[in-house]
Amino acid sequence: MRRTMRRRTAGLIALAAIGLAATITAIAPLATAEDAPATNDWRVGYDQEFDNQLNPFASQFTSNYFVFTEVYDLLINFAIKDNSPDYENSPAVSAESSPDGKVWTYKLREDVKWADGVPFTADDVVWTLQTVVDTAEDPGNVLSQYLPTPDSIEKVDAYTVRITLPEPNVRMTSMYIPMLPKHIWENVEKAKIKDFDPFTEITDAETGEKKKAIIGTGPFMVTKVDKTGTTILERNPYFYGPKGEIDRLLMVKYGDKNAQLQDTKLGTLDAILSGETKWVKGEEGNGDITVWSYPSPGFSEIAFNSCVAGVEASVCTNPGADVSKAVQDVSLRQALYYALNRKDVLDVVLQGQGTVGNGLISPYYARYYQDFSQEPDIAYAYDPEKAKQVLSAGGWACPTGGGICEKGGVKASFELLVRQNNDDDQNAAQRYAADAKAVGIEMKLAVVSEDQINERIYPTSPTDENKYEPTFDAFYWGWGGDNDSPHFNLDVLVCGSFWQDSMYCNPEYDTLVADALKELDFTKRLELMHQAEKIALRDAPYLITDHVNTIAVTRNDTWEGYVPQPEGTGAPFAYSWLQLQLITKAGGGGGGSNTGVIVAVVGGLVALVAIGALVMRRREKAEPVELEQE
Repeated sequence: MRRTMRRRTAGLIALAAIGLAATITAIAPLATAEDAPATNDWRVGYDQEFDNQLNPFASQFTSNYFVFTEVYDLLINFAIKDNSPDYENSPAVSAESSPDGKVWTYKLREDVKWADGVPFTADDVVWTLQTVVDTAEDPGNVLSQYLPTPDSIEKVDAYTVRITLPEPNVRMTSMYIPMLPKHIWENVEKAKIKDFDPFTEITDAETGEKKKAIIGTGPFMVTKVDKTGTTILERNPYFYGPKGEIDRLLMVKYGDKNAQLQDTKLGTLDAILSGETKWVKGEEGNGDITVWSYPSPGFSEIAFNSCVAGVEASVCTNPGADVSKAVQDVSLRQALYYALNRKDVLDVVLQGQGTVGNGLISPYYARYYQDFSQEPDIAYAYDPEKAKQVLSAGGWACPTGGGICEKGGVKASFELLVRQNNDDDQNAAQRYAADAKAVGIEMKLAVVSEDQINERIYPTSPTDENKYEPTFDAFYWGWGGDNDSPHFNLDVLVCGSFWQDSMYCNPEYDTLVADALKELDFTKRLELMHQAEKIALRDAPYLITDHVNTIAVTRNDTWEGYVPQPEGTGAPFAYSWLQLQLITKAGGGGGGSNTGVIVAVVGGLVALVAIGALVMRRREKAEPVELEQE
């Protein structure tokens, strides 16, 4: 999962005479006959636009990754129970490593086919992984960091792949690289691979039928893409895994979260991909729906434009001409950490659904998390007087009677971009702006679309078409992490990373992150990761505001049997395709296996507990027998 929670709405027309609801066309168009609900449709609302043609090489948005989860396999998928390698429900049935962790051999299932009936073989794996490596220098290739340049990627036989690395990589059993069909993608020029639209004509190898679709080896294929209406995923007729009861998965695009909630209550949706924290308490006792609140592997942050001219390894050349120099001053960023009452925002705006930001690694990762709240200089407890002291020590002159601080002719003033489709962010930002003003820092809020934020982050540099010249001062957004480990959370600040958005660059930080990926000893690896976290907290290119819970909604009387991932404390769907294969049509229409709001406190986190059948315990990831890989 990547960039979190997207887009804004309007409303809904209630057709009271017949007891139905239809969403205004501009928000979610009325279903056509093709889209009309069938008995075994599963209908999910979402409000974040798809980005980059649903192309895995270039996608960042959560909505895209939900589609990828249902259409594509990873080489090794994540197990529902604990996010460990799931060899029973993956193309790879085993992964063996040499003692030094440099040579990996993967054995593949022999009964896997693409959704057009073409057999899946080692050729597809080699092509996919080699293409990721060959296009690693292409700006925007978001997959490249999962597989640092290997010495070789070889087809041993039709169902065996061997990868030889120059040094160990603990991600070799958890690479988030969707396996792609070579016979569809191989004719695309690699220099243009991230621009390819995979919604293309396919020919069924067994029936000869032609249709347009996005295909993988997962349980569904995309047969209709409608970015403003209903996108349709139909069964993969050649799927090798457990056959679920869902015939079609309908993704209905909305402009606003509240309209999705209304439609779910009215029964026109079965689920919501991403909801709002206020629903947890607001819908308590509503037996028609279940509101799931579960810990997120990511974090929310205020990101500051940290681009510095002349840094060769950076993905930027220069900050835009009008970028405020205030945001590039580390003392101002550190002062803001003390000035913002993040605990108050978490309690009031986010309804207590999460934890205060305390580093790049979320408490979701129990084995990796470290609480820095008692660490000198980086604890950043709410302390306005400390904020003023930090500003003064950093050379900022602040008027005693109030007003904006100044340093060398630069005012402590900057623009903060806030997403228009997220009410929580807007309410939080207003409080943060008031906190900042109290210590002499002006945060000017600008409510804009997600596309507009991305346009400000990634305008191409006029002097180097492969780099950017970011024009934003700061923006408020968030990242979602990977299922099993927080290495991705650290990747987003690596100099030159294609996940970079703050344009931060610190070689000391990069070395620690790279060394952690090579370290097979878990204790030593953890220490390297925490050292990197401390540098990020000290330099503050991100001001980590919170680790807010993710909110999902399911209706109780249409489908039941949702299994959270990881066990007891996780998401009801979207973390692995197996989750939706396990749900069944609800019997009797009187509510599913879970009712009401599912929230509990686990180890200091707001997590979920099933009423009745689900087991409330968090299980740590199983250790591999020989080498401790992710």
